[in-house]
Amino acid sequence: MAEQSKEEILRIKIRRGDTFNRVFNVIDLSGNVIDLTGWIAKFTVKENITDTQAAAKIIKTSADPLQIDIFDPTNGKLRIFIEPGDSITLEPKTYYYDLQFEDPDTHIHTTHRSTFSIFADVTTPA
Repeated sequence: MAEQSKEEILRIKIRRGDTFNRVFNVIDLSGNVIDLTGWIAKFTVKENITDTQAAAKIIKTSADPLQIDIFDPTNGKLRIFIEPGDSITLEPKTYYYDLQFEDPDTHIHTTHRSTFSIFADVTTPA
């Protein structure tokens, strides 16, 4: 079996209107786990990378653990929750996302960035 590239692993693919969640393991460039204790996470999906934050299609934050749950901070683990309402009105196509953190010293760190593809579903809401 061929090994997946890091870029392929980071790609997110969902069906429009489906519930989706993904666990992220946060590590530094040397492969060491980043302790997320006291950090705030933000997950953003945009149509174009250069769009303003106000134009973002999906924004999630760990300030609400129902959006992003940093469930094992000392081991750099968190789960992002995408609910049906987050994607049901979005056009099926490829968007872009990143996962960014603010540490306790207010430094900003972007650890993940890739594509976020939404595919049409056969069953749609009535």
